[in-house]
Amino acid sequence: MVEPRCPRAAAGSRPPHRQRRPPAGQPSPATGAAGSTGPTKKKFNPADYYVIGDQDTKLLYQYSCSSLPAIEHPAFFLIKWQAFDRGYKPATICPPP
Repeated sequence: MVEPRCPRAAAGSRPPHRQRRPPAGQPSPATGAAGSTGPTKKKFNPADYYVIGDQDTKLLYQYSCSSLPAIEHPAFFLIKWQAFDRGYKPATICPPP
């Protein structure tokens, strides 16, 4: 009978030099999120980048703004660059991101 090269190989675990480590910037499973002391990043939300334009005034607003004025003839855009190409300008209240 042939003996395994590493005594732990028989138990099915990896040798210490072959242990998987979490990628850089991610907390290890032992410390978790509570062990991190760095700033927390806001999760990406595509709805934060939607913009709404007023076709009458050609002003552009952030769609998710709570103080958005009433718009009679809205135009919705997925990104602000589409609106800029059509002649819209950012508004001072609720400007697009």
